[in-house]
Amino acid sequence: MLIGNPVKARYQTYFDFRPICTPKQFFSDSEPTAAVEGLTESISHELKPEWNIKVQCVEPGGFRTDWSGRSMVFPERRHPAYDHIDAKKDAEGRHMKQAGDPIKGAKAMYDLAVMKDPPLRVVVGSDAYKAIMGKIEAYSENYKKYQKISNSTDVD
Repeated sequence: MLIGNPVKARYQTYFDFRPICTPKQFFSDSEPTAAVEGLTESISHELKPEWNIKVQCVEPGGFRTDWSGRSMVFPERRHPAYDHIDAKKDAEGRHMKQAGDPIKGAKAMYDLAVMKDPPLRVVVGSDAYKAIMGKIEAYSENYKKYQKISNSTDVD
């Protein structure tokens, strides 16, 4: 079992955490989570069933760990172009207020890892589920809105 672990930030961007969640079309070199997701899906198409190798992309939401507490490091001086953004204050405001219980999250990830037929993609955490469903709905509305243009390019 190979498990890729991109974060919720892959589909819900935050202005103060751009290095981990910048849309790949703008800053592909700072989007490692898109690479993990793409590699996971690509590998899933290349593996022969008889090899019995499964891959999945587990996308966790926020868990009550020290990630946004003392483990988070911020520069002492902020760039003046970003003086309207206080990433440190935002992180401190989220610290230990995340919806996810890390022990329950670990159990969910373990259960996914030992499944006989695991999903290629799955979110773990109620905040991650809400975020991905919102993104899917927004994409759906956008694609339907421009359906005529999308379908106008076929050869006559």
